[in-house]
Amino acid sequence: GSDWMEGVPSAYEARGSHDAEVDQDGFVWIADAQDNPVRTVARLDPKTGELRNFKFEGQHGMAQGSHGIVIDQKGRAWFNSDGGLGMVDTKTLQMERFQPPRGMDSVGGTLDVNADGVVCVSTGSGALGFDPETKKFSEFVSKSRGGNGRTYGVGVDSNGNCWWAQMNYDKLGVGNLKTGETTEVGLEPGRGVESILTAPPVKSAG
Repeated sequence: GSDWMEGVPSAYEARGSHDAEVDQDGFVWIADAQDNPVRTVARLDPKTGELRNFKFEGQHGMAQGSHGIVIDQKGRAWFNSDGGLGMVDTKTLQMERFQPPRGMDSVGGTLDVNADGVVCVSTGSGALGFDPETKKFSEFVSKSRGGNGRTYGVGVDSNGNCWWAQMNYDKLGVGNLKTGETTEVGLEPGRGVESILTAPPVKSAG
């Protein structure tokens, strides 16, 4: 996207194609950010250069946007899709979309899948687990919800637990996908940060 002679990648200079994953047959699956009229995700054949688009309808004729994408053991590509969880079967090319139930946080833009095939996705306040077999979501809410912290990256460990980063908290959240328990792991704050920060503004009494 930095070479404008090749064309502008999206309506924004810095937005467009984001994460990419390679399936078992060598096809590259690409998440595409917002403001695209033709695709939510795309499949690239690296041998021929053919690009095939997959679209969930959004507002005003645009496709729903995506950010992160991961492929599970059964060849299903999972990705976020305007607050829901999208899926394309890389073998049959069938699409499906799942929406968290009312009261749960929406699906964020980073995903991973554990050895049992359960999808872990970020939210604004923690993470969600999605079991493709039961088609049910489970929610993990960070205990440290105050301040300006928010969830970004997620990952799963060898025990199948879902981990997520909590910005501004010096903590990692952990969701046990089997028991539903949420815990946190504290991190040592970075040393010397205070020396380069300016003092907070003093609020006036009025």
